Amino acid sequence: MHPSSLRPTSVSSAATATVPGAAPRAADAGQAPSKPRRSRPAPDGAPLRPLRRSRSFPSPQALASARSADPQPPDAAAAGNSVRARRPVADVAGKGRSSVHPEGTPGCVDGGAFRRSVPLPAQALPVLRSARDMVIALLEPAQARDAAVVRQLRRNAQVLLGKGIDTPEKLQRFLADAWRHDALLSFAGLGFSNGAGYMAGITAANEKLLSLMPADLLRNPARLGFLAGLGVGALDVLVKVVGNAMMVPRLYNGPSGLERLPGVLRPEVHAERIRNVGLSVGFSVAKNLPRVAEPAVQAAIEGRSDHSVNRAWADRIDASLLDGFGGMLAAGARSVHSLSQSVPYDARMLLRSDLDEVIERTRRPWRESLQEIGPAALEGAKSLVTSPVPVAVVATVGCFIAELFAAGATIDRAGTPAGMPADRADAGMLSAKRASSVLLMGLMSGTIELGVPYVAEGGACVARAVRDGLRRTSSDLMAWAQHRFGAEPLPDIEAGRRF
Repeated sequence: MHPSSLRPTSVSSAATATVPGAAPRAADAGQAPSKPRRSRPAPDGAPLRPLRRSRSFPSPQALASARSADPQPPDAAAAGNSVRARRPVADVAGKGRSSVHPEGTPGCVDGGAFRRSVPLPAQALPVLRSARDMVIALLEPAQARDAAVVRQLRRNAQVLLGKGIDTPEKLQRFLADAWRHDALLSFAGLGFSNGAGYMAGITAANEKLLSLMPADLLRNPARLGFLAGLGVGALDVLVKVVGNAMMVPRLYNGPSGLERLPGVLRPEVHAERIRNVGLSVGFSVAKNLPRVAEPAVQAAIEGRSDHSVNRAWADRIDASLLDGFGGMLAAGARSVHSLSQSVPYDARMLLRSDLDEVIERTRRPWRESLQEIGPAALEGAKSLVTSPVPVAVVATVGCFIAELFAAGATIDRAGTPAGMPADRADAGMLSAKRASSVLLMGLMSGTIELGVPYVAEGGACVARAVRDGLRRTSSDLMAWAQHRFGAEPLPDIEAGRRF
């Protein structure tokens, strides 16, 4: 029998049943049957329209009847919760994710941005709530509601969960440990590097070096002060630059983390510089104020009727203890304050775009950190000769200390009573000298703080201009040599031809 004879000549009643609402078949219309389609036959006795309707969106009439039967919730948030409650979650439950956002979903104050965000793992919600509460408490409401802040906080919640920080207690412990590390390193490490050079220089100058100067120089306080200022400033800058190059990269969440925050949290550059100037002046004045009261305390301790003090010990206490060691303490306090100056420490940590790298640094063995200190110190020493900042700072210190020596010499001559022994000094005269130095040192600190960023930017612009000029000069020389000596141009390999 030919295979074509096996083809059915009739169609079952189920297959030829009229589907409600469908067009009449060709056979019913008297037309010749067309070639059967190569599709799976319809199931027997199963109408197609109910099956097709169950897999499609409801019609507008069905939606209208559903709305009339189920009125809208009183607010948009309740409506969203109602829709989410009716949404099936079996398709995502196996993946460990929750598609239903609870009422306490953290992030934005109004919660709208979070309801529109991608669902988070269910385990991350407690950590996200804790982080949200910290951010709202530390930032202004407008900043906490910013969309970029909300997105970054949600992304970092996933980062924290991936790094094993999956409970609010672990989050609190992580932030506390990081703060203790950075605060200790800022106070001890940066305080030492920012103040040890000045302390060593001013102590050496007061104890021995100034007395070794030529007599002509000793009779000129301004020149003597300028020379002493250059020496003290050079040593101060050397220790500060090298020390900061070693210490700053060891911070987990230092002030440089402001560059890793959403744009709404980054401070305006010029306003931040003005704020830094005010803080530097304030810390300098606070550090120098005890120097004004020291002569009166020393005179009371010595108990002399002429209200005089031992000049050598007064200078030693002033230079080494109050000015030098007190400067280290002030530098450490200033470094700790800078950790939360523009953006609070915890908020900056939770909103950094490189939080995963920060967490990895907190878990590195201390031996690896020690191995990087040497190369960092070399980079800091290299910057001493490649940047104009050190020279500008040293010159500024020299000029201010020259003025300080000149003003101090004038007050000393006018305020020393007649017949006072050379090894004694009037306590009131010393207080007047140090009161004038408080103002000069505060002005010097503000000038350096304000000038350093602009000097660095100017030096970078000059360096770029020099590099561009050398590059253009080199090209011009090559072109002139080619034209002058008739050098044959190099072949253009890419184009397969010569110029």
